[in-house]
Amino acid sequence: MSLLKTYRSKESGFGADYNEHLTKRTKLGEWFLFTRIIPNTLDKLRGKVIDFGCGVGEILRRCPSGSIGLEINQSSVEYCRKLGMDVRPFDPATDAYQLAMVEPNTYQTFLMSHVLEHIPNTAHVLRTLLASCHRLGIERVVIKVPGALMYSKDSTHVTFVDHAWLRANELLTAEGFMISNISYYPFNSEWIGKISLVHETLVVYDRA
Repeated sequence: MSLLKTYRSKESGFGADYNEHLTKRTKLGEWFLFTRIIPNTLDKLRGKVIDFGCGVGEILRRCPSGSIGLEINQSSVEYCRKLGMDVRPFDPATDAYQLAMVEPNTYQTFLMSHVLEHIPNTAHVLRTLLASCHRLGIERVVIKVPGALMYSKDSTHVTFVDHAWLRANELLTAEGFMISNISYYPFNSEWIGKISLVHETLVVYDRA
């Protein structure tokens, strides 16, 4: 089962083509996303959320009132705003992952859903984001990344993030946060991700 049509065009980047890609699903994939995957994600969140790389807002629109999205793709920003969501453009080159546009002591959870694996210099970026979240008073950071097979099907993925990678990069505890839970969905076993396209890893950091 595939939630999305496979996206392999690195040349297209994250513009209008990628935004359209995010909205194209099989009927079964759409059902599974909205009735199983997103509710499992929402169960990990606490209070107002910053949805970093919110895409077309499928999680954000189900978060508590006052939550915001940060998004690099202007097409997705416009799409979400038309649906009434508070989504703000994010430029990593300008902001350097400092989250300077975010009000401190306002949000409780920082979410990255299938975003981290797309970002070069991944370990440095994650460490910087954790430091920024700590400075902003955020209590929890939730990261979702694809299993091994799903990772291999998207040419825009640059880093495979798993427990071994986090340990090797000394990110089990970092910048005032520590991992409180690592789980897998829909089956809570890491090896399933090697044979199933519909499988993700969920990493939960809480303040140490």
